Amino acid sequence: MTDNKVIQFLKEAKIKLRSKEHKGYKFSSKGTMANMDLNIEHWLDGDDLVVSMCHYGEMNGDLMRDPDVVFKIDKQKNIIPLSYRNDYMATMYQCTHEKEQKSLMIFLHQWIKNIKEQGFLKNGYTEV
Repeated sequence: MTDNKVIQFLKEAKIKLRSKEHKGYKFSSKGTMANMDLNIEHWLDGDDLVVSMCHYGEMNGDLMRDPDVVFKIDKQKNIIPLSYRNDYMATMYQCTHEKEQKSLMIFLHQWIKNIKEQGFLKNGYTEV
């Protein structure tokens, strides 16, 4: 499914989607309305670009994903949701059916809206 909202968000965040290297970007929560940093990573899987968007928290010294959403962007710029994980809730699912993909896209759109409203894109990122 083509999804301009996700592509537009990644462009606004200045994520270097054309890179063939595994890249990571950390958006600090300092100066935002959020309490966890935002991390975006991407890597190639054949001809497709795989993207992970994740907030990390910490519990008992362990990093906890809250949440981690992984999706593919194919050559036609179709977004294919792959998985969702939230370690605090011991929840993980792979998107193997269209219904799960649609549900995750609804979540991703709302999360992107929240990320923008919280001010993550104002300060830029640090490459990690």
